[in-house]
Amino acid sequence: METNPENQSLHQARRWPYAFGLVVCVLWPLALELLLTRLPQGEPSDPAAVQTLGHTFTGLTFLAAAYVFWRIRRAKGALAGQSLPSRIASLRRETLLASIIFGACSLLGPLYFGAAGSSGTRHARSYIAVVPVMFFAFSPRVRNWVP
Repeated sequence: METNPENQSLHQARRWPYAFGLVVCVLWPLALELLLTRLPQGEPSDPAAVQTLGHTFTGLTFLAAAYVFWRIRRAKGALAGQSLPSRIASLRRETLLASIIFGACSLLGPLYFGAAGSSGTRHARSYIAVVPVMFFAFSPRVRNWVP
């Protein structure tokens, strides 16, 4: 990719939203992983309810990834007629939105851990560990914001 003033301004515009995303989607899940070792484990009263909760949380995680993917595709499709300031605002907005949505998904891990007890530790950690992967896979790329 060539380095022209347009690309440089897009990179500069993405810098702080991406740094926010790294904090929310990488450092925050690491802190939650450490927190799981200190949280008291719940005792599930109904295994079927815990399984349903797990399926619901998995669906919410996939839905969050699909929603972010859909929004970014829609925003990239509208770039052709936009000026540079509009593209910068769109890139910032989509990066921040992806960070916030994926960061919220990391909270599903401790919730499941509290509901499932010791048998759900592996699944609770999976809900937390998928957040950085989703952020790196679905966050907007600067090269896609250049028409």
